[in-house]
Amino acid sequence: MRPEYKRMLDSAEAGDIDVILAYSTSRLTRQPRELLDLIELNQKHNVQLRTIASGDINIETADGIALAITLAAWDAAEAGRIGERVARKAKERRENGLRHGGFPPYGYTNAAGGKLRIHPERAAVIRGAAQRILNGESLYGVWHDFNKRDIKTGPSPRTKDGARWHARTLKRVLTVPATIGCVVQDDGSMQQVTEPILDRADWDRLRELLYDDSRYAETRQPDWSNRRKFPLSGFLTCGLCGSRLHGSTRTSPPTKSSPQRVKSRTFMCNPATGGCGKLRIDAASAERWVLDQVFARLDVPDLQAALASPIERADGDDLRHEIDRAEKALSRVDTAYADGDMTKERYRAQVARITAQLDQHRRALADVHRAAFVIDTGGRSLRDAWAEHDVPWQRSLLEHVIETITVQPHPKGVTSTLTRKREESDEQLESRRREHQERVLFQRVRVSWKQQAPSTEASSKVVGFCRTIDLNDAARLSGP
Repeated sequence: MRPEYKRMLDSAEAGDIDVILAYSTSRLTRQPRELLDLIELNQKHNVQLRTIASGDINIETADGIALAITLAAWDAAEAGRIGERVARKAKERRENGLRHGGFPPYGYTNAAGGKLRIHPERAAVIRGAAQRILNGESLYGVWHDFNKRDIKTGPSPRTKDGARWHARTLKRVLTVPATIGCVVQDDGSMQQVTEPILDRADWDRLRELLYDDSRYAETRQPDWSNRRKFPLSGFLTCGLCGSRLHGSTRTSPPTKSSPQRVKSRTFMCNPATGGCGKLRIDAASAERWVLDQVFARLDVPDLQAALASPIERADGDDLRHEIDRAEKALSRVDTAYADGDMTKERYRAQVARITAQLDQHRRALADVHRAAFVIDTGGRSLRDAWAEHDVPWQRSLLEHVIETITVQPHPKGVTSTLTRKREESDEQLESRRREHQERVLFQRVRVSWKQQAPSTEASSKVVGFCRTIDLNDAARLSGP
């Protein structure tokens, strides 16, 4: 029911309205059911109906009620005919590749004659996002970066200047048929109506990669306190109890040399999340130690010489074949049920079974795409290019090469702070402290490297300099 219409009825029932005035009966309501509510108002609260074009409606007599209901029925029929004409016209325009009004899809702008024209700046945003996700970046990383750069979505009825991006918004923009210049007809087929922003092969890969709806089911604010804000968040585990380490801040007490209390970022085994509470490590030191190993593992000349063009793993074609078979089986089940050759119970059981298979194959195909990651360093070393990328990109890279990082307690009998020796310079003290810290980290931090993708026997791929690196080759070429 229309909100303002309902508010009028509530006011009439409360005794605030004695007469309802409308231009005509069709402007007041075109639904016989709503007219019956007005008749009930007259009978219970003596609310009168008056119109300018249709005259006064006497709903206090049986003939008057019959006339009013007849007028309402004809008004409802006219509303239905208008809807049918609009739907037919919309279908005709859609079949002819013309728009029927409204805001254009993101990446396009409305042109004369109901056509669409590519919006250069927004199309560039779509192409950039598609390439980044196909290269292995996370959906969160891309839309979070857009918001940081103040890139807005397209205009809408409620946000004329666009709005902030969210996971659902970016996923919809990348996967709707409009992005390849198509519209979906009533029979499910896609018709090309304008110039595409993405080519069909990349669009198909995006739909396969972003299939798992559960990964992006919720839209959250980008500044949640429990977001993984650091490259090593979620990788570190306690060597004593096996729990994951969580980020925390530690404030050091003042000393003679440093009277100000200094805050430092650490990772700790937190009892509040089921940990033992007996282990803590400096975040900056651990991150520097792990990244040095990652760079040493990937930034080697022999490895660069072994680079090859990126290729998709063969099991992707096998999964697409299984998906096609399952979709055809689902179509045959629908046909059998429509022809009366299958009971409703058996139909539901078959649909549930085949749908479960489809979901499994599509998730596996998405994992195949996510197993590749592109590092476009422009010919530089990964170490030099690392700081230019945001944390989601850095985490995505680490997820492709690191299984887990185990942190042991600080070695017994080993000091954590070195004091200055007599006549030792600042440079000598700093060098000695750095060597001591590296020896301690060597004993405390153990990195378990990924050698194979979790869902297949094939080796994982990391793409560097826009090429593919086999992680097993990386391990062999960079040494232990």
